[in-house]
Amino acid sequence: MEGPSLRNMIDRVPPELLKEAAFIFLRDWVLLTYDNDIFQEEGHQPYFVLTVCRCLYTLRNGDVTTKHKSAEWAVSNVDGKWSDLIRQAMNWHYSDPAGDIPQTQKFMRYIMAKAGVMV
Repeated sequence: MEGPSLRNMIDRVPPELLKEAAFIFLRDWVLLTYDNDIFQEEGHQPYFVLTVCRCLYTLRNGDVTTKHKSAEWAVSNVDGKWSDLIRQAMNWHYSDPAGDIPQTQKFMRYIMAKAGVMV
């Protein structure tokens, strides 16, 4: 790779702005948790699980990390009853069946409540 590092050319995003973006993202997804059809597409169920884990990680830590790392963090930092659902999403591959969609919807609402998006 040639040329200067992009890190020197891009301003760091303050943690407060990252947290605000994650909050807005979750808020905009609240209605999706009631749309059963959207979870039927291949890959959508694990995508939603991992994405809300990532948003909660950002809200709590003011930083962005990979979906996998944020899911590992969530396993240790949310109610243990969600661990299997999170791990299933972490290990999902195309052609695998979707995980438990009703549980995914409940998990998303749980994360949104923890984030203060809904009560």
